[in-house]
Amino acid sequence: HVTLDRSQPAGLASLDISLPEPDNDRWRTVRLATPRGDMLVTGHAVSRGVAMALSRLALCLLACGCLALLVLLARRMARSQRPPVRLLLVLSLVSIFFGILPVVGLILLILTPILVLSAHVRRTCRA
Repeated sequence: HVTLDRSQPAGLASLDISLPEPDNDRWRTVRLATPRGDMLVTGHAVSRGVAMALSRLALCLLACGCLALLVLLARRMARSQRPPVRLLLVLSLVSIFFGILPVVGLILLILTPILVLSAHVRRTCRA
Protein backbone atom coordinates (compact mmCIF):
# COMPACT_ATOMS: atom_id res chain seq x y z
CA HIS A 1 0.00 0.00 0.00
CA VAL A 2 1.46 3.47 -1.09
CA THR A 3 0.52 6.74 0.55
CA LEU A 4 0.96 10.07 -1.26
CA ASP A 5 1.91 13.21 0.56
CA ARG A 6 -0.33 15.93 -0.96
CA SER A 7 1.25 18.83 0.94
CA GLN A 8 3.66 19.62 -1.96
CA PRO A 9 2.24 20.05 -5.48
CA ALA A 10 3.65 17.45 -7.83
CA GLY A 11 5.94 18.66 -10.64
CA LEU A 12 6.10 22.27 -9.51
CA ALA A 13 9.43 22.22 -7.72
CA SER A 14 11.40 25.45 -8.08
CA LEU A 15 15.08 25.74 -8.78
CA ASP A 16 17.18 28.50 -7.35
CA ILE A 17 18.83 29.95 -10.48
CA SER A 18 19.71 33.45 -11.53
CA LEU A 19 18.82 34.67 -15.02
CA PRO A 20 21.12 37.10 -16.83
CA GLU A 21 20.08 40.70 -17.17
CA PRO A 22 18.74 41.72 -20.62
CA ASP A 23 21.62 42.63 -22.92
CA ASN A 24 20.49 45.02 -25.66
CA ASP A 25 23.79 44.58 -27.49
CA ARG A 26 23.06 40.90 -28.10
CA TRP A 27 19.35 40.77 -28.88
CA ARG A 28 16.32 42.89 -29.53
CA THR A 29 12.81 42.26 -28.22
CA VAL A 30 10.05 42.63 -30.77
CA ARG A 31 6.41 42.53 -29.74
CA LEU A 32 3.86 41.49 -32.33
CA ALA A 33 0.08 41.73 -32.11
CA THR A 34 -2.48 40.52 -34.61
CA PRO A 35 -6.15 41.47 -34.76
CA ARG A 36 -7.23 37.94 -35.71
CA GLY A 37 -5.56 36.04 -32.93
CA ASP A 38 -2.64 33.65 -33.03
CA MET A 39 0.14 33.96 -35.54
CA LEU A 40 3.19 31.80 -36.19
CA VAL A 41 6.41 33.77 -36.48
CA THR A 42 9.66 32.12 -37.45
CA GLY A 43 12.99 33.82 -37.59
CA HIS A 44 16.71 33.30 -37.76
CA ALA A 45 19.32 35.08 -35.74
CA VAL A 46 21.79 37.23 -37.63
CA SER A 47 24.67 38.78 -35.79
CA ARG A 48 24.92 42.54 -35.73
CA GLY A 49 28.30 42.31 -37.44
CA VAL A 50 26.77 40.56 -40.44
CA ALA A 51 23.86 43.01 -40.51
CA MET A 52 26.25 45.99 -40.42
CA ALA A 53 28.43 44.44 -43.14
CA LEU A 54 25.37 43.89 -45.36
CA SER A 55 24.18 47.46 -44.82
CA ARG A 56 27.66 48.79 -45.70
CA LEU A 57 27.67 46.62 -48.82
CA ALA A 58 24.25 47.97 -49.81
CA LEU A 59 25.41 51.56 -49.30
CA CYS A 60 28.56 50.89 -51.32
CA LEU A 61 26.53 49.40 -54.18
CA LEU A 62 24.14 52.35 -54.05
CA ALA A 63 27.04 54.81 -54.18
CA CYS A 64 28.59 52.93 -57.13
CA GLY A 65 25.26 52.99 -58.92
CA CYS A 66 24.89 56.73 -58.33
CA LEU A 67 28.43 57.31 -59.54
CA ALA A 68 27.79 55.25 -62.68
CA LEU A 69 24.60 57.22 -63.29
CA LEU A 70 26.46 60.52 -62.92
CA VAL A 71 29.18 59.35 -65.33
CA LEU A 72 26.50 58.31 -67.83
CA LEU A 73 24.81 61.66 -67.39
CA ALA A 74 28.08 63.54 -67.91
CA ARG A 75 28.81 61.61 -71.11
CA ARG A 76 25.31 62.26 -72.42
CA MET A 77 25.62 65.96 -71.62
CA ALA A 78 29.00 66.13 -73.37
CA ARG A 79 27.58 64.57 -76.57
CA SER A 80 24.35 66.51 -76.81
CA GLN A 81 23.75 70.18 -77.37
CA ARG A 82 20.99 70.32 -74.73
CA PRO A 83 21.49 69.23 -71.14
CA PRO A 84 18.99 66.59 -69.90
CA VAL A 85 17.07 69.05 -67.75
CA ARG A 86 14.22 66.73 -66.78
CA LEU A 87 16.59 63.97 -65.76
CA LEU A 88 18.67 66.33 -63.64
CA LEU A 89 15.57 67.74 -61.96
CA VAL A 90 14.13 64.29 -61.23
CA LEU A 91 17.45 63.03 -59.84
CA SER A 92 17.90 66.07 -57.65
CA LEU A 93 14.36 65.98 -56.27
CA VAL A 94 14.49 62.22 -55.63
CA SER A 95 17.81 62.50 -53.81
CA ILE A 96 16.56 65.39 -51.67
CA PHE A 97 13.16 63.80 -50.94
CA PHE A 98 14.50 60.35 -50.02
CA GLY A 99 17.62 61.66 -48.29
CA ILE A 100 20.01 59.75 -50.56
CA LEU A 101 22.99 62.04 -51.07
CA PRO A 102 20.88 65.17 -50.43
CA VAL A 103 23.86 67.52 -50.81
CA VAL A 104 24.49 66.18 -54.33
CA GLY A 105 20.76 66.60 -55.06
CA LEU A 106 20.88 70.19 -53.87
CA ILE A 107 23.93 70.87 -56.04
CA LEU A 108 22.14 69.34 -59.06
CA LEU A 109 19.06 71.41 -58.30
CA ILE A 110 21.17 74.58 -58.28
CA LEU A 111 23.21 73.61 -61.37
CA THR A 112 20.23 72.69 -63.56
CA PRO A 113 19.04 76.27 -64.27
CA ILE A 114 22.66 77.33 -64.76
CA LEU A 115 23.13 74.60 -67.39
CA VAL A 116 19.90 75.59 -69.12
CA LEU A 117 20.89 79.25 -69.21
CA SER A 118 24.41 78.51 -70.45
CA ALA A 119 23.04 76.28 -73.23
CA HIS A 120 20.59 79.03 -74.19
CA VAL A 121 23.38 81.64 -74.25
CA ARG A 122 25.55 79.36 -76.43
CA ARG A 123 22.70 78.85 -78.90
CA THR A 124 21.96 82.58 -79.14
CA CYS A 125 25.66 83.44 -79.59
CA ARG A 126 25.96 80.97 -82.50
CA ALA A 127 22.94 82.39 -84.27
